[in-house]
Amino acid sequence: LKYKTARDELPSNEQVIFVDKRPYYPKLIANASLHETVAHVTCVVLGINVENSPYLTVSVVTGGITNSLFRVSGFRKCSLATYRNDYFDPKVEDSVLVRIFGAEGMIDRDEETATYAALCDANFAYRYLGRFANGRLEGWLEGFRPLSNSELSIPNISKVIAEKLAKLHKEFDLPGATSCNKPKSYLFDQLWRWVSQAMNMDDHPFKNACDAERAANLIDL
Repeated sequence: LKYKTARDELPSNEQVIFVDKRPYYPKLIANASLHETVAHVTCVVLGINVENSPYLTVSVVTGGITNSLFRVSGFRKCSLATYRNDYFDPKVEDSVLVRIFGAEGMIDRDEETATYAALCDANFAYRYLGRFANGRLEGWLEGFRPLSNSELSIPNISKVIAEKLAKLHKEFDLPGATSCNKPKSYLFDQLWRWVSQAMNMDDHPFKNACDAERAANLIDL
């Protein structure tokens, strides 16, 4: 609820509010088809002068399922704005990951981002830098790549993954959890909402026409 509360409490003449100590710009929108808008929102959220946005490099990152992913680079020569993002240092880091949300209406991005922020603060996920209306910024892992299917079956790698998952389930508490009052799991509630959306698209229309078409094609199968 913290992001909804932030939107409700944000004065009409203000653009930013801080949630989980990171900047949140609920009125700032990026268009995945226009790289200049991706560079612009990146500058705003990171506290970089927007005049620098034309000099940044925006590259498409493959592998997203519901999201559009971009690498934005070239910050080391940029000047800072009056506001500064305490979670990002352009003198040290030269790239960030920009995630523009897709499948809107199917995934609760407020819950997702709050959980991701908590995972970052507990050192289980890599750096959450801030959020805008239809996406968020994350740290860029330089020199890393996803594992292939064949690599996932290598025993030594599988063992490390299992150990990390065990540590996560043992030590991580969802936001708002206490030792006596664990929050409800929303997994099956979410799954049934998706089923309802897919089977009753007239009653639960998708916000994105592309998503609605994909769901209709799946039902036809």
